[in-house]
Amino acid sequence: MSKISERFAQAFAAGRAASADVQKSVKTPTTVMALISGQSVSEVLDAVAKLKTASNRVILVTDKTDIELFQIDGCVTEYLPLGKLSTQGLSCGNPETYLKQRLVILVQKWTPKKVDAIGDIAKNLLDQWQSSEPR
Repeated sequence: MSKISERFAQAFAAGRAASADVQKSVKTPTTVMALISGQSVSEVLDAVAKLKTASNRVILVTDKTDIELFQIDGCVTEYLPLGKLSTQGLSCGNPETYLKQRLVILVQKWTPKKVDAIGDIAKNLLDQWQSSEPR
């Protein structure tokens, strides 16, 4: 092996070691998902404030369309129509099945450590999803 190749290999190995050390020291935030339905915008903002910490990333799943909910700093907002849905246009034909499928997709997308529900409709959906999901 030539001296240049040897030095390159050493530099490459040192770079990998340094990168691994940095990755170990960087803490990834814990993802927390909140299903919120039937609440006023101020109640939603209060709930998010309680969930949001320096170590939490909050994924808000709501039936509200108020623009201020989609602009919360450090929070990702997903819209899910948790109220009464029409069967028209649903590929599965069943609103409950649609909501559970969408919740599965959102959980797979964000992989939250914890899922909370605020509001009766949200609690009902979470209970249905948890009872139907394999552990």
